[in-house]
Amino acid sequence: MDFDKILFEAKSIIEDNKKFKNKKDFKKLNSVEFSDLLDKKYIYLKTNVPSIYKQCIEETMDLEVLSFMINQAKDIKKNKISNHDASVKVGEKLVNKYIKPHIDTKPDLDKDNHENKDIDKDIDLDKDTQGK
Repeated sequence: MDFDKILFEAKSIIEDNKKFKNKKDFKKLNSVEFSDLLDKKYIYLKTNVPSIYKQCIEETMDLEVLSFMINQAKDIKKNKISNHDASVKVGEKLVNKYIKPHIDTKPDLDKDNHENKDIDKDIDLDKDTQGK
């Protein structure tokens, strides 16, 4: 698989999409004609890695992540890194980018303790009023 061609075509599709939407290029094409043009122009990507092609077309591709993954694949091919180690690195990058930002890493213990103290006070007050 030609990793450089994959990255080049992914970047090019995204750029062509921007130009089409901004009416900078492809002015004479409607959306169906433009889609057909992309299918033909980027046949390598569409045929060999359709999931990447689809993400580029749908504008959901993260080029930074794709570039990182391709670099890891190249390093595997050159025997610079094992498949396992590359997978771990990619996994770590994805977790750091997409998962960790959505995780509250510091639970609000003071809030929980404060609520528990209020419950304890209520219980103590109930005991005091029962005894009087």
